[in-house]
Amino acid sequence: GNPGGGDDCDTGGRGVCARGMTVCTRGELACDALASPGAEICNGLDDDCDGVVDDGNPGGGAACDTGRPGVCANGTTLCRDAALTCRPDVPASAEICNGLDDDCDQMVDEDNPGGGQACDTGDSGACARGRTTCRDAAPACDPLVEPAEERCNGEDDDCDGIADEDDLDSGSACQTGRPGACAEGITLCLAGRPTCDPVNPPVAEICDAVDNDCDGRVDEGTEGGDPCQTELPGVCAAGVTVCMGAELLCQPELAPSAEVCDGLDNDCDGNVDEQAERVGATCGTGRPGICARGTWLCVDGALACDPEQDPAPEVCNGIDDSCDGHIDEGTRNRCGQCGPNAFEICDGLDQDCDGTVDEMAPCKEGICRYGRCVLPCQNNECIDRGVQCINGVCVDPCELLNCPDDQFCDGQRCVDPCVGVECDGSERCIGGQCEADDCVEFGCPGGERCVNADCEPDPCAAARCDEGSFCRDGDCVPSCAAVSCPLGQRCLDGQCVTDDCADIGCPDGQVCRGGECQADACAGVDCPRGQVCRDGLCAGDPCAHVNCPPGEECVVVEGSAQCVFGSSMPREDGGMIEVDAGVGADADVEADADLDAAVSAPDADIGIIDLFEG
Repeated sequence: GNPGGGDDCDTGGRGVCARGMTVCTRGELACDALASPGAEICNGLDDDCDGVVDDGNPGGGAACDTGRPGVCANGTTLCRDAALTCRPDVPASAEICNGLDDDCDQMVDEDNPGGGQACDTGDSGACARGRTTCRDAAPACDPLVEPAEERCNGEDDDCDGIADEDDLDSGSACQTGRPGACAEGITLCLAGRPTCDPVNPPVAEICDAVDNDCDGRVDEGTEGGDPCQTELPGVCAAGVTVCMGAELLCQPELAPSAEVCDGLDNDCDGNVDEQAERVGATCGTGRPGICARGTWLCVDGALACDPEQDPAPEVCNGIDDSCDGHIDEGTRNRCGQCGPNAFEICDGLDQDCDGTVDEMAPCKEGICRYGRCVLPCQNNECIDRGVQCINGVCVDPCELLNCPDDQFCDGQRCVDPCVGVECDGSERCIGGQCEADDCVEFGCPGGERCVNADCEPDPCAAARCDEGSFCRDGDCVPSCAAVSCPLGQRCLDGQCVTDDCADIGCPDGQVCRGGECQADACAGVDCPRGQVCRDGLCAGDPCAHVNCPPGEECVVVEGSAQCVFGSSMPREDGGMIEVDAGVGADADVEADADLDAAVSAPDADIGIIDLFEG
């Protein structure tokens, strides 16, 4: 009866052989396998009990139909996941131009596979360029353009293997855009571009009123430049050949100009130096006295200033007759008048100019006292008047003391009125009163000069300058008084320099500086004593410390003091006249605000130039 049997058990085998049932055999329970090893089939089991499921692709490798379109239709069976499947022999791929459905989407060669690429059609010219197209299961190269009329573009437009032949535009007239003879052209196809080629190429320039070398200039560098004679007189005779109006002409090298004194016929009228410029005009000879004024003459082709008067013996007339720089030397008495010294008479005056009044003045009776003849005094008669009888004359004791200028006599002695008067640092005592300590007002001691209201050592105090020069800041500087400069120049420290303002006249309210008219910055500026206006600011007067030689006047040129002839240049309240253009040329003048009238200074032509304010 199989006691204990019939239960499931594990045989210890593999695959389907592992499952068993207990069986009572010979008195023992044994596990008998329910299945025996067999051929492997695709069922997800280990049919051959070798420990491997579906090994060897059971049922696989047979041809089958996948049921898909295109190249994916044909397949081979494959045991996978305990079941047989039909796998395509050719997987789906990108479509190519081959007449097949490569991507298995039921469409063949769709979307022009491999098309749209540049290709060579094998034709000539412009027709050679093409683009690929999938047609009839194979790629084809279609041309991009069709044959067309030939044009000048470097291309074979008609696809006949020849580029630019029979261009429609060639041979027509055109403008090259170049000047002269090269302007007219004909159209040619050159290097694949329509080109306007000049009918007349550039050639060497000739005198024909044509721009032969096409450089935009007519007849330049042509024949000419050779010396020739114009048949005109004077400086116009010499000429040089020039090309003018398509022919060579002899053109004067110099044009007629105003006649000047140079021994030439400047105005080409056949006469030399006639009515030469400046001839006959007044000039300065550079000599002193009556010899200073002269007239321009033209002598041997050169200007010469001929004195109007020659030196003469000195006479007492206030003039330098001998032209030696000294006036009336040896002809004046002590009083500076002509004739011998006068005799003293009793009248209270100093007739002989020796600084003493009525000395040795004769009286018929008595003695000379107080400008009249009086009898000698007795001592008692003077006491009542507060004076003393000395040598027969009633004398005030104060007269005998001879007090200094800054003291006074109290009847017995000289007294300083400032004794006991105390002033602050900015004041000093004058006549017993505290006044502003200003050297402009009160001056400086000998050997000093006033600078910015302060006294300082005068560098010119001990200077001794030669004739024709003056001292400025301790240096002897040549004077401009005897210097005569030509037109266009002016004198500065005895030298003629270029005058940028020589020919410039400025309107009212302007002055010339550096050759240009500028607004007068000093108009309306009122400076204190000892100062002048320059560039709109008040500054020390450069002429305040300069003593020019007799007969000369100090003016300011370019900020420095200059000595010139003439004493007619007004200087009000210590002001100066600033001659911007300098001595020796016409110039506008920047002057004190108080200077309203025109004044004069030496000039190269006539000895006087007009100087106008502002």
